[in-house]
Amino acid sequence: MKINRIFAFAAILGAISFNSCKDDDSLPSGISLDPSSIQIYVGQTATLTPKFTPGGSTATPTWTSSNENVATVKGGYVSGIAAGTATITATLEGGISSTCSVTVSNVAASSLTLNETAATLYENESGIQLVATVEPYNVTFPEVSWTSSAPSVATVDDKGNVSPVSIGEAVITASLADGMKASCNVKVTLRAPTKPETLTFWKSDEAGYRGLFGAASDNGKSAGDGGWLTYSDGIVRWTANATGKPRRATLTLSTGSEITILQIDAKDIAGNYILYSNAFKGLSNTKQLGTRRHATTMKIEVADGSDLNGHPHNLDIVGMYLEAKCPASLVVTEDGVKVYTYLSLDFQTVTGAEVAIIPEMTNSVTYGTGYFAPLTFGPEGCDYCWIGWDLTDAFTAPKITMGPGEDRQIVSDRYFCGFSVVKKGYAEGSYTTIYQLNYNNMWTWSASGGAFFEKQ
Repeated sequence: MKINRIFAFAAILGAISFNSCKDDDSLPSGISLDPSSIQIYVGQTATLTPKFTPGGSTATPTWTSSNENVATVKGGYVSGIAAGTATITATLEGGISSTCSVTVSNVAASSLTLNETAATLYENESGIQLVATVEPYNVTFPEVSWTSSAPSVATVDDKGNVSPVSIGEAVITASLADGMKASCNVKVTLRAPTKPETLTFWKSDEAGYRGLFGAASDNGKSAGDGGWLTYSDGIVRWTANATGKPRRATLTLSTGSEITILQIDAKDIAGNYILYSNAFKGLSNTKQLGTRRHATTMKIEVADGSDLNGHPHNLDIVGMYLEAKCPASLVVTEDGVKVYTYLSLDFQTVTGAEVAIIPEMTNSVTYGTGYFAPLTFGPEGCDYCWIGWDLTDAFTAPKITMGPGEDRQIVSDRYFCGFSVVKKGYAEGSYTTIYQLNYNNMWTWSASGGAFFEKQ
């Protein structure tokens, strides 16, 4: 029994000694990487194979990258992150190591194309989306930037959506970071109507255009002095008004389409005027010109804020009421051109006298019982009414005549029938009339009544 135990122990000890010698023999004395240098692209992966001396080792090295912003490594698999260089190192226990030089390059675009290279868009309608295709699929910088050569004609957003703005031509360009470009030529025009139209436009002195149905034979047709209203290829255009006065022109096309452009601005009626009236009761500051015909000199000045259409204060009427300045506005409507005169119930001092401009009223569109409105007045009565006057002949020799009943209505069942300039008395509601203008239902000039302002 003792002999057997001794042999068993010796056998175990021998086995241990044998295995220890085998492990020592398998530890590599050297390591190298295959390949020792590589060149890859961003997004590409390469494999590094460690080789040991002596061969046959199963050792596992530790992998590191000198610049993980350029290249990373895991288990010998190298991935390109960004353009640049890095050193990949494989290290064994005991400090034995080997390196591989890695160069990472960007994947350059071989082509950039758009789904459209030319497009026609229509003002006030929807646009198109341009789609950019970049080759190869793994290009490093696939992001596309978009620009328009003429944003006033067509705009483009960061997704390639192109929107028409106004008539003209623009080049929409798609660009890559490496400088590669592709473009689409965009033409913006107006879509002509499919059937004839008849249009009338009020305009200021700015140029404009409008799609209109016409025939090819109408191309080059024009109207207005110097041909400022023209037609070509479905579009009527008019130039800016540089004449310093109102103008009007009508263009009729062979298809039956017709357009009339009327251009007027506040400055067009500025100037000196004479107020003529057969219904003017001249108490002072007037000059009689024949039987029952009276006149007083005044002028219309352009004030600040010359917007049209509404009741902005864009005119001053000076001299109509002694030397008072009466605010007014030029208003362009579909029914015609009107001057709205503001009649203030506020006092103002004129040539040493404290006066007010008082509207006179009637209860009918025809002349009826006239009375001052209100019966008392003062600062609280300001902003009382705007009185409309037709500008009946603004495009030749401007005249201003009193409008019909609907233009004279101030409140329900109360109509303007004239005005008086009065001097304040000592008691409220007591006035001394300086002069007045009553219309007596004569809204246009005639031998028996009416009044108008005629430009000198």
